[in-house]
Amino acid sequence: MDYTDKKSELKKKFEELEASLSDQTVLSNPKKLGNIQKEYHKIKSVLENIEKLEELKKTILDNKLILESEENEELISMTNEENQTLKSEIENLELK
Repeated sequence: MDYTDKKSELKKKFEELEASLSDQTVLSNPKKLGNIQKEYHKIKSVLENIEKLEELKKTILDNKLILESEENEELISMTNEENQTLKSEIENLELK
């Protein structure tokens, strides 16, 4: 799954919300401030998950390169085990 478009859209919204959190109009309205803070933290969490997914997928690609060139059976086994763990982490993050 490609998160680039969604990530860009969310980053823009995140930056808008961040700017709103220092706006005096928002700060003087507790209800509006609460809503913005809630959305800000939700988007922040989603962005962190997307970044983690990207990191995990990059590691798997790096491991693939290792597996293509490696001859040491122990290292191959360790890399395959790591990939299984990384894939599980990816599945868990994609469910969030």
